[in-house]
Amino acid sequence: PKRKQYTPTGTVISGLGEGRYYMSIPHYREQFDNLLGFVPFPGTLNIRLDPASIQAREEVEHIEWFEIPGFTADERTFGGVRALPCRIRGNECAMVEPSRTHYPTDIVEVISELELRKILNLNDNDAIEVEICHD
Repeated sequence: PKRKQYTPTGTVISGLGEGRYYMSIPHYREQFDNLLGFVPFPGTLNIRLDPASIQAREEVEHIEWFEIPGFTADERTFGGVRALPCRIRGNECAMVEPSRTHYPTDIVEVISELELRKILNLNDNDAIEVEICHD
């Protein structure tokens, strides 16, 4: 069967800075490395989806995401995260969604081994396309 491809598009936005914090926690970093094959750059690329892409975002809900269960460290409880491998301009990345997200469905967070903003020279409001391939 042909691989189904979703390519939601949107614009780059500034996040709340929470992604940076969570991506610096060793347990998450190890889990992402195990599941995705890369240690994420400490930060996320936040994308506000175009209205037409919100449908694609809802369709990928039914794809099998990688699950990282919640855990406790230093007497704090950290929620689970799910990750969906994707690519942006040829770079391996993953869409991540914390189980306790503060974002509406039109915003997605992407992690990568590289600092995407820097290597792709991205600024707020730049148009971006996310490629999600699925069998």
